[in-house]
Amino acid sequence: MKEKTALALCQVLDEKQGRDIVLLDVSGKTPMMDYFIIVTAMNPRHGKSLADALEEAALKESLRIHSKEGMQKGEWILLDFKDIVVHIFTGDNRRHYDLEKLWYDAKKIEMDIDTQGDYS
Repeated sequence: MKEKTALALCQVLDEKQGRDIVLLDVSGKTPMMDYFIIVTAMNPRHGKSLADALEEAALKESLRIHSKEGMQKGEWILLDFKDIVVHIFTGDNRRHYDLEKLWYDAKKIEMDIDTQGDYS
């Protein structure tokens, strides 16, 4: 069920032109969550738009956002859905923080969406 929800959130990001979407299964690696979604926004305004789209989708599915950070600047927005945490980065910030490298041992979940893109 959690993976299905995470995949649905990735689909929303894809529909809103999120770039280089990555879904990581971090269950068993941290007790705080099961999935990380990492996505690149073209700019801070786009990042805020992606976050708004996720929030709207969550409301429709009665999925509660426990915490939301970074909306002011939009450079790194974090949405905490408890079991799923979404990181929306601008390109420079994604390269700088490099969460994929930090969580290199997490299982990458394959998705049936176009996740190609770059960090620009």
